[in-house]
Amino acid sequence: MVLYIFLVAALNLALGFGVAVYLGWRYRTTLAAGDSWSPNAALGPLIDGAPPGEERAAAADPSCGAVPAQTTAGAQSDEGGQAQSSEAPPPEKSPGEQSVDDLSREVMQYQQQVAQTDEKLRACADDPQAAEIEAVLGSLLGSTQQYLESRNQAHGTFQQLHRGQAETGMICDDLQAAVQRQDEQIRRTSAMIEAFDYQSHLAEGCHKMLDQTGRLIDSNGQLRETIDVVKVKLAGNRQPQNANPAPRSDSPRELSGRTSLEAELRKWWSTQPDRVAHLSVAMIELDDSARLTQERGGEVAGKILRAVGQLLEAAGGGEGRFLRLPGQQFGCLFPETDTRLAANAAERLRQTVQQAHLHHDEAEIRVTISCAVVGAAPEDTPGTLAERADATLREAKRYGCNRTFLHDGKYPTPVVPPVFSLVEQHATL
Repeated sequence: MVLYIFLVAALNLALGFGVAVYLGWRYRTTLAAGDSWSPNAALGPLIDGAPPGEERAAAADPSCGAVPAQTTAGAQSDEGGQAQSSEAPPPEKSPGEQSVDDLSREVMQYQQQVAQTDEKLRACADDPQAAEIEAVLGSLLGSTQQYLESRNQAHGTFQQLHRGQAETGMICDDLQAAVQRQDEQIRRTSAMIEAFDYQSHLAEGCHKMLDQTGRLIDSNGQLRETIDVVKVKLAGNRQPQNANPAPRSDSPRELSGRTSLEAELRKWWSTQPDRVAHLSVAMIELDDSARLTQERGGEVAGKILRAVGQLLEAAGGGEGRFLRLPGQQFGCLFPETDTRLAANAAERLRQTVQQAHLHHDEAEIRVTISCAVVGAAPEDTPGTLAERADATLREAKRYGCNRTFLHDGKYPTPVVPPVFSLVEQHATL
């Protein structure tokens, strides 16, 4: 009797286990096929540990971990079965804007190539080797030729699209003038490379070529500045008529910080002739001003510029005579001051601006400046001193901005940043 009961129990257990396995297999097979599970299969969810009725809730609620069929996060399926982004695509650029972007990219790449040549020449200037110099200059000629082909193509496309239009005619003139200035400098540099004497006076030849690469970088920088202005103006022309007009960005041809600095120096020359011999000059420029105008708008960019000017004037502490120059530039005259002390003062100004917190609405804006310091030499005129300050500033900016450079009488050199204990400044725009 006991044996009979044991056999019946064993058969029931085996039968129950077999039914459970079969129902579980059907449940999983049906789900994999994408068919709905009928109420007759109510035992299926229990196999996976879910209470009856919760399987449909999981399919309807993505937070439960189930992924609806044929959909992905952040996308919807069209009739052809391809996912479409739920975010609106960015507005397409006009052909004119695209040509300016192409031109800007070529100019940036060429800037890097010339800067690399400049660094290589500086590295071998103390112990020049003819073969090494010839390889460096030959590489520059090759990259220059490639750059001119690409630049001329992008520039030609832009001129075809915008030449003769009333709202962009001035832009074309500014861009053409910057391209021509660069072409003239490229011709001079190329001629010096072709005439380079690899047999003698290599060190002297290296220094002359460094002067040419510096001028080449400067002309390239002027073209970059003009392209930034073009971008701002094109973006303003694209705005609808009922929108707030884009701020007018002054052309580099119309505003010259160097010219204004020269005028201030002439006043100093005439009123303080006995103090010229011990005069140091700092020239300062706000970095990435075109980008700030594009991202924040002209009104906010103007407030940023005014805030930076107030920071500089307050941080100067009466050490020098503060000047507001055109565009995004400032100046400071340091009478009776050695250039090293003036460089320290300029570094304090740079670090003050770098650490400042500018607040506009809910946003915090951080900006930087580049500084150049030069000292008056006995043979200087206001024009030569202003020109040297401007060239030194261009050198600071081409080395990555947010730098202070000092002209030591021969070449612009970077200033090793001193450590100052500065209090962070906050300003509301």
